Amino acid sequence: MTTPEETWRALRLQYARAHAQAQEVYDASIRTLAGAGVAVTATFISALKEADRWALAAIVLFLTALAANLLSYATAQADLRERIRLIDDHNERAFKETRWTRGTWILNVIGGVALLCGGIMLALFVWKAA
Repeated sequence: MTTPEETWRALRLQYARAHAQAQEVYDASIRTLAGAGVAVTATFISALKEADRWALAAIVLFLTALAANLLSYATAQADLRERIRLIDDHNERAFKETRWTRGTWILNVIGGVALLCGGIMLALFVWKAA
C-alpha cells in the first residue's frame, strides 16, 4: 500500500520530469530557429549588399525571441522550484498556477510570436530584394 508521503514524492518526481522535458524541447526549438533566423537574415544582407527595414526588423524580432526564451528559462526554473517547495510542504497550491507559471507562459508567447513575425519580416525582405 502506498503511503501519502510516497504519493507526494511520486507526484513531485513526475511533475519535475514532465515539466523539465517540455520546457527543454520548446526552448531548444526557439533557440535553434531564432538563431538560424538571425544567421539567414545576415547571410541575405551580406549577399544582397543591403539591409532595409524588413531585414532589420527580422533581426530585432529574432533577437527578441532569443531574449524571451532565455528569460522564460529562468522563470520556468523558478516555477519548478516553487512547485517542488509546495509539494514538499504538501500544499495543494503546488498543482495550481504560480506567478512564475504566468511569467513563463507570457515569455513563451512573446518568443513564439517574435519568431513567427521575424520569419515574416525575413520573407518580406527577400521578396522586396528579389
